[in-house]
Amino acid sequence: METCSPARLHAGPEGFARVVFDAPAEKTVSLFVEAFVTRQDGDSGVVSTARLGEVEQASEGGVEFRAKDGDDTGDLLKLDPDRGLEVCTAGTNRIRRVELRIREASSLEEHEMGISDSNLTMSKVFTQGYQTWNLSAAHPVDGTRQKSIASKFGLSGMFQDTDNEAWRQKGRGVESHGFLVVQSEQANATSDDTSATPPALWLIGGTSCRRGVVSFWVSQQWPGTGRESQNQVRCFVDFGIPGVQSSAQEDFWMASAGTTQALVEEFAQRVQLVQDTAAGDAALELASPLRELGRAPVGWGSWYEYYENVTSADVDTVLTAITSDEAVARSIDVFQLDDGFQLNTGDWLQTRAAFGEEEIARVAQRIRSAGFAPGLWIAPFLVSKTSLVYREHPDWVLRNVKSGKPVVGHVNPAWKRRKNGSCKSSIASMVMYILDLSIPEVLEHLTKTFQELAKNWAFFKIDFLAAGMREGRRRYAADQTRVESYIAGVKAIRRGIGPQSYLLGCGAPLLPSAQSGVFDAMRVSCDTAERWLPGRERYLVSDWAIPCCRNALWGSMTRYFMHGTLWKHSDPDCLVLRRAGSVITEDQVRTQVTILGLTGGLLLFTDNMSTLETDRKDLALGVLPATPLRGAPVGDVMMPGLPPRAFAVNDPLNPALHVATAFVNWTTSRAKITAKRDMFDFWHLRRYRVGDVTELRPHGVCAGQMAADGAFFIGTTIHLTALADGRIVQEVIDDQAWRISGTDQFARKSGLLIFEGTPETLSISDYSGLEISKDIFAIADTNGSTSAVEICIVSETWTLDIIQEGSVLKKERLSPTASSQSL
Repeated sequence: METCSPARLHAGPEGFARVVFDAPAEKTVSLFVEAFVTRQDGDSGVVSTARLGEVEQASEGGVEFRAKDGDDTGDLLKLDPDRGLEVCTAGTNRIRRVELRIREASSLEEHEMGISDSNLTMSKVFTQGYQTWNLSAAHPVDGTRQKSIASKFGLSGMFQDTDNEAWRQKGRGVESHGFLVVQSEQANATSDDTSATPPALWLIGGTSCRRGVVSFWVSQQWPGTGRESQNQVRCFVDFGIPGVQSSAQEDFWMASAGTTQALVEEFAQRVQLVQDTAAGDAALELASPLRELGRAPVGWGSWYEYYENVTSADVDTVLTAITSDEAVARSIDVFQLDDGFQLNTGDWLQTRAAFGEEEIARVAQRIRSAGFAPGLWIAPFLVSKTSLVYREHPDWVLRNVKSGKPVVGHVNPAWKRRKNGSCKSSIASMVMYILDLSIPEVLEHLTKTFQELAKNWAFFKIDFLAAGMREGRRRYAADQTRVESYIAGVKAIRRGIGPQSYLLGCGAPLLPSAQSGVFDAMRVSCDTAERWLPGRERYLVSDWAIPCCRNALWGSMTRYFMHGTLWKHSDPDCLVLRRAGSVITEDQVRTQVTILGLTGGLLLFTDNMSTLETDRKDLALGVLPATPLRGAPVGDVMMPGLPPRAFAVNDPLNPALHVATAFVNWTTSRAKITAKRDMFDFWHLRRYRVGDVTELRPHGVCAGQMAADGAFFIGTTIHLTALADGRIVQEVIDDQAWRISGTDQFARKSGLLIFEGTPETLSISDYSGLEISKDIFAIADTNGSTSAVEICIVSETWTLDIIQEGSVLKKERLSPTASSQSL
């Protein structure tokens, strides 16, 4: 794995600190940082912002920003690029916010800073979305944040962090949350300029989220200057209202590397270290059986087929269909009932009329009897105006700081049709208020509710969690920041379900959720849907947050690094496969199945399995169960406006041997790709040699199984990643004989094994645990020397010995150090 180089921090002149990153070709990226503190006077309540204009080198490393002489607040900010950020103030003053203003040395005037030794300038940024449904992607430095009708009417609080300073910035620019990756390159250099300095990549981010929220605003308009000034970054650490008293500390990290992937992967590992240190609660020693599968769970969820109209009869229909299908049934671990069962949002122990007189516990018992872990969806921090919880405890909801009115957490038209006899209009059931998570009785209510549910349910998907991070007047614990309230809320839920239940988060603020340490899994994308691209509602909400297949895949690919670090498993959302009632083409289904199969995350069906077309279902079987490895983007992810074009899974113990890679055409036109390595196309049953050209239809994919140069066993149709993740392995018996072996853990029990050589030169010498056709046949290949053997697995373990006559196979081809061509 590529290593990252930590930044070096030095005290600079005129109240600036200097940050230096090592860049390619022995060049450096030089940045200058100035610090500001926004504080609230403890006596008068007056809020003011001051620049900390004195900078000194700290004895233990890093720098210290201090208030200038004559300022009696005692404001002090310590910043170390590896150890963190600490801010202090004197007396009864409270710290509301810290701001770091970062400028490139090359953009500073000579009389202000002196001549710069850097010839690199910021060109692109990779930003991190605030919560589950916000996209993480690359943007040009002069990009524009997507605005929407919802934001203009103040209805974006469920989708964006509207309570932080980055959101409040005006004009042209882009925001990021938690961390920011910047690509700096030589100004005015052309792509064919061989003398140009190679681009450099650097990251700045907060690896903890104990009390504050870290966000960034990248813009060309420097605050207070009245002029356009290139490439400026403002980093905010928001502690909210009323702020924190005396001092606060967050872990911070600044480093450079040759790839964005190296930076975000190490960032995630550092977040994991902070998370492990913070998790002292005994209930956080998570021990769900679904964590111990050796891979992410596979399941079925009701949402994208039935939405909020699911009924008890629908549950029975799908359960029957799944248990009747051997291939699907042996792959399923979880059966999850989504939104639609509850009488009111907030009253989670009461079912609506579509479930008859039946208690929700009986639904769980039927699921368990079918052999699956029963799963349930809940939006724990929201309560509707019509709910029993709100009618009995109106004092439990979060209130606006100024007006004292309840903070509206969400308005959902889908919940309008749930009428309650106590309310004259069902419109009231659309409006969601937010529980005040500082109130002990609210936390106790959450714990007891989930304790009751956990008697029957083993898998919980908790949704719309960003509501718990909204700013407001908290009735108890006035010193508690919104981060602390949110973490208290999710820990109350974990105490209720216990360590043995599996907890999946959704609609959640990502870094505060990681800090809590309570989640087994987390959704890392927006919702999918039975369509490829957004519809007209993109004018209401941000285009990238609108449910559709492309957007969900995009988020799952760019947030790959969270899987196995910030939580055990990532959730890329469901597989929407059906032809009936959708506008998803077969190419789009293949692309969806391929990408989700390579992520290593949860894999959930969502269609009515009794009516799902067999050919569409069979596509999904090719990636079940999930790979135990984590996929990652291949090549440059700094491509504004497009998801990564390639995504791959490697065998970490033997990376030279096999790689499973998706090459995707995201455009609406046909696209050609040229093979830079030998590969077998999993979907189209064709062998491609180096230099071969294939054409992808719009939104199509080439799922390539790539073997080492000169390999004999090159692919299989049993499972897309089986060779890459080591579930089907090969070994040399002698110079001309090979043994292929595996287990019966795959959804597909029959398929092809693909070999180098013509049918005339191959012969099967022995096999066990298989039914087999000895008629070896040719596979499409420009050289005409690729063959296949059709097998059917009939035992828990199996082997096949095959001989290639007239060819000496070198054992060195299995060497873990064998070189492999780049993609």
